Amino acid sequence: MIYNKLNELIQSAMHEGNKDLLNTLRLIKAELLKAEKDGNIINEQSETKILLKMITQREDSIKQYIAAGRQELANKEQLEIDIINRYVPKLPSEEEIREYVKSILDIGKQDGSKWEMKDMKSLIELVKTKYDSPTLGKIISIELKNHI
Repeated sequence: MIYNKLNELIQSAMHEGNKDLLNTLRLIKAELLKAEKDGNIINEQSETKILLKMITQREDSIKQYIAAGRQELANKEQLEIDIINRYVPKLPSEEEIREYVKSILDIGKQDGSKWEMKDMKSLIELVKTKYDSPTLGKIISIELKNHI
């Protein structure tokens, strides 16, 4: 988790004199503190969501800056994306998630019965304990349809 190391990373960036890194780390810290203040528990999953959201916001800004002919601002946003990406944990591939879902479907439910479409929500919750991905629902839906 980056949350526990942020103060160290910020201090290190200050000593190095790396202003771009320092500013981006401060932005990350501000977002994480805001989320915590809003009552969210900061764990690896919530960190990843916040970092990915920050990247998406910057990608949107880049498009707008380029459309407005402001390449220097687009470059600054891209630099922030590059720095934020250093701290985003490796996301599982669709294939990893698919294999995990298949293994759960093959085992069946705890009571020994087979999974059905009506079990989609509980299946998603079960898979979310190990993986969290924006495509999770889609993957589970496809695998569940193939399994039935």
